[in-house]
Amino acid sequence: MNASARLGLALLLALAVGLGAARTAQAWWQPQAAALAHAALTAPDARHWLGVDDLGRDVLARLAAAAPLTAGVGLAVSALGMALAAALALLGLRSPRADALTLRLADVCSALPGTLILIALSSAFRPGAAALAATLALLGSDAELRTLRARLRQVWRHESLDAARLAGAGAPWLLRRHALPALAGLLAAQAVGLARRGVFHYAGLAFLGLADPRQPTWGGMLNEAMPWLAHPAALWCALPAACCLACLLIGLALIGQGLEEGRWKTW
Repeated sequence: MNASARLGLALLLALAVGLGAARTAQAWWQPQAAALAHAALTAPDARHWLGVDDLGRDVLARLAAAAPLTAGVGLAVSALGMALAAALALLGLRSPRADALTLRLADVCSALPGTLILIALSSAFRPGAAALAATLALLGSDAELRTLRARLRQVWRHESLDAARLAGAGAPWLLRRHALPALAGLLAAQAVGLARRGVFHYAGLAFLGLADPRQPTWGGMLNEAMPWLAHPAALWCALPAACCLACLLIGLALIGQGLEEGRWKTW
């Protein structure tokens, strides 16, 4: 793990530990801080360390509550997208017809305006976080499929695998002992990239008001603060969510960059 990946991991750990410690300390210091306040849009004080929003809700409590959902959507998009890309790449390796069909479907996904489709689907059906994660994985994994397919074919035709086949090795053993170790760096870098894009798009949809309003999200907190920006205390409704979202995206980007640099060094 190089310096970029270590810096990104440290940033994510600092974000998680900082949010958790601050929320725990506030709950211990002021057990009723998460309850509705008597006044709305107030600046930070001894009871509400990041102030309260326009509905009298504690900003720090909402930040901490939104973190698992935001990170969970990114992880779900990454897992579903990589599973789909790997399955289609393996299917194309076994069947030329399936490979040709998969490439045409990837061409269609690349040509479609994914962001506009997400906005249209979210406006029409108001899906939950799980459905949004599945849609993001389906529309956003075409680039990963192309790269993984090309690298898998390159590894599969290597002379060391030809020698193993002559020795009687089967396809499952070759995949487990040869292909997977050779693809591990690529898979890790692609998984982190998909997670980053999933977090970014989900936050964007929440900012546009297209996510479930009953669930606190960092993008939704930014959306709720927009009508009150002229208020002196409104900055405390938007700035913490923006900082948390920026830290998460920058941390994932740094980890992905570090994994990508390490992958090229091993090729």
